[in-house]
Amino acid sequence: MTPLLLEFPGDLSKAASIIMQGGVVAYPTETFYGLAAHPMKESAIDAIYEAKNRPESLPLPLIVDHPSSIAQVAGSMPPMVEDFSRHGWPSGLTVVLSALPSLPERLRLGGTVALRISPHPAARALSRLAGGVITSTSANLSGQPPVRDPMQLLNLPIDAILNGGLTPGGHPSTIIAPTESEKGGFEILRQGSWHPGDLPQYPEIPDTWTKDLIPDVEAYTYQPPEGYRFNADSILLAREAQTIDLYGQRILDLGAGTGAVTIHMALRSSPRRIDAVEIDVAAVDAMTRALAQQ
Repeated sequence: MTPLLLEFPGDLSKAASIIMQGGVVAYPTETFYGLAAHPMKESAIDAIYEAKNRPESLPLPLIVDHPSSIAQVAGSMPPMVEDFSRHGWPSGLTVVLSALPSLPERLRLGGTVALRISPHPAARALSRLAGGVITSTSANLSGQPPVRDPMQLLNLPIDAILNGGLTPGGHPSTIIAPTESEKGGFEILRQGSWHPGDLPQYPEIPDTWTKDLIPDVEAYTYQPPEGYRFNADSILLAREAQTIDLYGQRILDLGAGTGAVTIHMALRSSPRRIDAVEIDVAAVDAMTRALAQQ
């Protein structure tokens, strides 16, 4: 069986549909190509193990599209992981959490599940369109080098390849597990591309600013007490713009204010890139802090 060759971003919806129907799709990530299957489709999980000749003792890691999707596969997040979800993702960071018992056994060996949020637009968009969570094991035979070139996957017994061109390669993600210390620390199980010093530090938010939820998405922005503050018009504009398929496109938000439209469209449309332009210094400061902390 030769995999169906799909193109990113044009065939993104088709790739997600294959996953939702129980198929396996190779897709680009920030390092190498991975294999995506729906975590609740056990036949697809079996197909990945067979395609990779992967040992039964090795569970499959996952990619989620947003911190809110973690609840689909894991129990309550320790405070440390909640902090990472605001400050440290997307990045080359994989966290091991307690798995929900509803997950297939092959994904929760030892009662845990490993997951991350990928910074690659194809991985983020595919996971979002496929329900929020997909598998992320590397697209290669176990023990063989990982693959950067999708054309090297044409002999792999899977359903489709989402062609995003050559991936950057590099180090795999760092794997950490929360510890039970009072300070909510963690231990590094595998050192990869992420280092503890990579967690950014942000200045305190002024007490006079408000933290306001952006409708339709599980996100927020900060706003100064005076000057530009977003209103319902911003959300209506974002909704209207998203009547067009914007996956993988480049978007320019002129007069971005405190970022309500920018954040709304980034989370709901998965563009390849979105540039926000604003001349009000306080609004830029508020939007920058909000984007950095969620």
